[in-house]
Amino acid sequence: MKTIIIGVNSKYIHSSLAAWYLKASCDKQCGEVRVMEFTINDNPESVLSRIYTEGCDVAAFSCYIWNIGFVLKLAENLKMVLPDVKIILGGPEVSFDPEDILRSNWFVDYVMSGEGEGAFGLLLRSFIDEEVNLDAIEGLSYRKDGEIHGSKSFRLVRELDTIPSPYTGEMLSAIGNRIIYFESSRGCPFSCSYCISSTFDGVRYFPWKGLNLTF
Repeated sequence: MKTIIIGVNSKYIHSSLAAWYLKASCDKQCGEVRVMEFTINDNPESVLSRIYTEGCDVAAFSCYIWNIGFVLKLAENLKMVLPDVKIILGGPEVSFDPEDILRSNWFVDYVMSGEGEGAFGLLLRSFIDEEVNLDAIEGLSYRKDGEIHGSKSFRLVRELDTIPSPYTGEMLSAIGNRIIYFESSRGCPFSCSYCISSTFDGVRYFPWKGLNLTF
């Protein structure tokens, strides 16, 4: 089984840290997993062609306010040329009403709400191992036999030291001269009413003590 995690950035100079976190959280039981990055300024047909040529059984998209339109159209077109591909959406733009996303978009098979490390790998393993219970995967909503199933919970990784580092040689080589984001914490100390971060309490910090990066 082959999975492509697709990051659609707002500019070429940017990179998709979320995509690399998800890849780092996948073990050998998840099958082959790779990351492909594009931008909202790329030609949609060219992006579709590259993904189609690469080939995959699973396509996972990280969704934000700046790319959701591009991602939904790309995912729909991908489903039309690869009808058997499993489409997974995640990210802040789809996390708070996954049922609506599934109802409104026939081509979406799974929506992951919240932080996907761990849960994403478990979902991939479920495609290989039928004993994995989808309903036990926190933050997962999915379509089965025309009905929408899953939990309405928003998944947070409380112990950030359990998340594998995404800063691998493969990541650094793929990003090249583009911006590499360094995440030191998750959450926000403020409670702005217009921001989704206000729905969660507290700040969680990564224990990056002793981390050695060579650029």
